[in-house]
Amino acid sequence: MNGTEKIIEFLEKNKGEVISSPRSLFGDSDAGEFEITDINREKEYITIKPEGSIELPFEFSLIKKAVDLVLSEGVVSLEAEEDSGGPVVLEKILKEWQLEENQQMLNTKFVPYIADLIVLSGVAAYGWVKTPEGKKIRAIAVKETQKNPKKTAAKDNSGEWDRLTKNGAQRPKVKNGGAYTKEKADVLVTYATRHGSTADIAWSIGNSFSDAGFKAEVKKIQNVDDVRPYKLVVIGTPIYDNNVLPEVVSFADLHRDWLDKRKVALFVVGRTLRNKDDEKILQTEKIIQKITNIVDIVDTGMFAGKVAPENLPVKERLGGIFGEKQAGDFRDWREIGEWSKELRKKIFFSD
Repeated sequence: MNGTEKIIEFLEKNKGEVISSPRSLFGDSDAGEFEITDINREKEYITIKPEGSIELPFEFSLIKKAVDLVLSEGVVSLEAEEDSGGPVVLEKILKEWQLEENQQMLNTKFVPYIADLIVLSGVAAYGWVKTPEGKKIRAIAVKETQKNPKKTAAKDNSGEWDRLTKNGAQRPKVKNGGAYTKEKADVLVTYATRHGSTADIAWSIGNSFSDAGFKAEVKKIQNVDDVRPYKLVVIGTPIYDNNVLPEVVSFADLHRDWLDKRKVALFVVGRTLRNKDDEKILQTEKIIQKITNIVDIVDTGMFAGKVAPENLPVKERLGGIFGEKQAGDFRDWREIGEWSKELRKKIFFSD
């Protein structure tokens, strides 16, 4: 199945669904939700409706051109301005192509959503790259492992970085020379969050490692450029609408080759997890398969979250007085601390 067909299949499967933009990986202010309102194979166009905006119809041909560009270049910039020597800019190329092909000016509102569809369908992944001038830019990158939707064995990614460097990326430096002691066993706790509850838990886990004598860093997932300096990477995500956040899946996919060579733990946060039973655990395990199908997880923490009434959708606010839809702070800090301690023992054998 080619890249364009993968996107069309994704559109057909998700028509009528509200989708979160994976550009939230970058912290983009416009990376909200959008709905796929129509797709027509015969007339070769799709229509999406961004949250709080009008519908945007555009043709398959724009998607095909964007996919061909990403696959041929390997790395394509999402930035409006092209840095000297850096990757080609998606918007710029699509503008030039549209003008030459149809003698029409491109509606640039389409471009971010075309990029989202490329990532959501699994053709490529979002990530940060650096130009020869050292500027950090948002980009779409194709990875060799993405050619096979099944999880592949870990392999040396140096050749991949050589290819990315040709397009302006710079190979990050590896700390500690690959040797780890308790004092040098760098730990990364990285997280995605919507309203701050998961961030609080991430900091608690990070502090637990620091208090035990480890060098631990806590970062938002969009601020992580390289996972290679760390022996243990702990990833945190809330669960919304029975899904992990898309930026977490994008992160795991982007760094999958190096994560496969490290220990990776996962914690998930949701208000329905405050009274865990076998059924809820099984349901959560199915939800996180989007991550566990990409990278091996040594341990998973499942924690209840915090929900403020104003952060609930309207329909859930109306039902908020009932059962599990009731708002409140259900985080069990003792449980979180115990999980952190057991994780340290599991990875490093002793405190």
